[in-house]
Amino acid sequence: MSKAKELGIVLDTDYEYYPGKPVIELTIGKNKVELPILVVPGMNADTIAVAVGYGRNEGMGVTAAGVGKNVYGYTVYNGATVDNYATGVTVTNLHKKYKLAQTQIHNYYEDRIEVVRETTLATFKNHRIRFLNTGTFERSVLSECK
Repeated sequence: MSKAKELGIVLDTDYEYYPGKPVIELTIGKNKVELPILVVPGMNADTIAVAVGYGRNEGMGVTAAGVGKNVYGYTVYNGATVDNYATGVTVTNLHKKYKLAQTQIHNYYEDRIEVVRETTLATFKNHRIRFLNTGTFERSVLSECK
């Protein structure tokens, strides 16, 4: 079972499209942090990856102050290097949403079959209808290719 399902987070077909993402609370020892989650295909089901370096404070300027969460304090120095992982973490679904900006989403084409079609000119000329819709622009391009 995936960690999202275990936490009761529903991943329907519109999950990636809408910006409101579930918020979880990670507890490591006495420290707690609330973070929105983005479920990514291909990750191990029992893994929660947290990016470091996105917490901002007043030192970054007025507009950046308070943006993101500083999770670097959750790393551990092992005597030689910094371990960028933690064990014994408690995860809680807070049943809240947080809007995340995404510039690319997985497998959503807005009812299009493909975004880009690639072929040779010879194949296009022999099978034009398979490559074009019936819109005005496409019909004018089609007539120019004869």
